[in-house]
Amino acid sequence: MKLLDTLRQLTRGAGNQRWGAHSLLILAPIGDGAREDLLGELARCEHDSPLAGLAEVHFARWVVIDQLKTGFADAPKRPSRLDRPYLLFSADYTPAPGDGTLLERLAEVGAAVWNHCDGFPPDGPARVDYLAAHRCDTTLYYAGYPDATPARVKTAVARRDALTRFVLDHRDERDAATLQRAYLKEAARWF
Repeated sequence: MKLLDTLRQLTRGAGNQRWGAHSLLILAPIGDGAREDLLGELARCEHDSPLAGLAEVHFARWVVIDQLKTGFADAPKRPSRLDRPYLLFSADYTPAPGDGTLLERLAEVGAAVWNHCDGFPPDGPARVDYLAAHRCDTTLYYAGYPDATPARVKTAVARRDALTRFVLDHRDERDAATLQRAYLKEAARWF
């Protein structure tokens, strides 16, 4: 049985959504002889990620799976072998309204990576169908920020960092009125 079929059987009926946050998992076989070229493309993506422009994505990664891990408690006596290497893509995202689907944008911006997968179409809407056909459900999905967009999370982190800097910069201030004026002046920039 193929890895994708096995994974689908194990995860059937599991949820890919927690409140406003979504999980995306795509598992596609790497084309014959394309593994090394794919690794080169993924190395280029580390410095200039095609995913950086996807505003709805909290976190995403591609992973090449060459073999299954077998050194764990209760591992099968006869370990399974993969028929070929696979490309695993996983992402956490909050859908952006009115922008189409994440699969549509992934098919476009990630084509240089997906082109190394067996059967990925050269162009057009068939690319989205390919990604959808290789999508798997997740068995356990935790949403760290279930109702926040990535932009809201970045803003909150920036505000937290600004407050931390303020506290450290003013930790020796003993006059409450002076501290309050400084806080009100700084906090006005945070919002």
